[in-house]
Amino acid sequence: MRKIGFIVDSTFCLSEDYVKENDIYVVPLNIIIDNNSYRDNIDITLYEVMDASIARKKVTSSQPSPLLYHEAIKNLLDRGYEEVVVMTISSTLSGTYQAALLGAEKFLEGGKVFVHDTLTTSAEAELLLRIAVEQADLGKKAKEVLDRVSEVKKNSGILMSLKDLDSLFRGGRLSKLKTIVGNLLNIKPIVAYVDGKANLIGKKRTDARVYQYFVDYLKEKITGVTGKIKVLLTHINAFSRIQALKEVIVQALPEALVNIAKETTPVLAVHVSYGGIGMAWAVD
Repeated sequence: MRKIGFIVDSTFCLSEDYVKENDIYVVPLNIIIDNNSYRDNIDITLYEVMDASIARKKVTSSQPSPLLYHEAIKNLLDRGYEEVVVMTISSTLSGTYQAALLGAEKFLEGGKVFVHDTLTTSAEAELLLRIAVEQADLGKKAKEVLDRVSEVKKNSGILMSLKDLDSLFRGGRLSKLKTIVGNLLNIKPIVAYVDGKANLIGKKRTDARVYQYFVDYLKEKITGVTGKIKVLLTHINAFSRIQALKEVIVQALPEALVNIAKETTPVLAVHVSYGGIGMAWAVD
């Protein structure tokens, strides 16, 4: 049995198989639709949330209760894990990290529980978790595992491409006029998460240019870095787009290990919308 137990939140978008095979404890965030609360990816599906958002219902999210983290940590320690690592969505995007700290408060003094802010989300967070689990499987202690994760984070990142400007309009980040004009021009925004913050870094008019931008951006980021290139792709009901992106990446970077993750969690999908795609990478 591995000596370290892992707790993550639902924004890591892990597959059920990976969760079961690696005994990962997943704490759900909350989706609130017109004042009704649902547990992310448990009480409500991705497409139900997206349809509510498109219908202009009030859709928000909130962090888990600290009590859920307290219970999760106690569960893993009671089951025999010597140490527990809690990894969360970026503290700049959610209050989940603070909730985890509060939930872990009574355990922290014992030196067996560690709460780690990934400063990212979605597929990049999953890549970092997978690297952490691999390190734990090698017999590393929790501090060594998180030191490795922090080192890998220096050469990791995530890009998202929105299919259109609608989600920016619904989120209040773009005027109706600019949204209409942009959509008529087939503008597809490209967003990068840097130090946990979302930055609009590009706008392209065709999918082919989006894919090429992703590849060029990735090549620039990994230039001079040695190690295994791991790429994880995610999407929201954009199966053809994500498969096309994978083919472009594989052709441009045959040495990279490229996989497609499950569709992103409802909490994140609200900000990206149908047709959105994401590319995360890490050099390990």
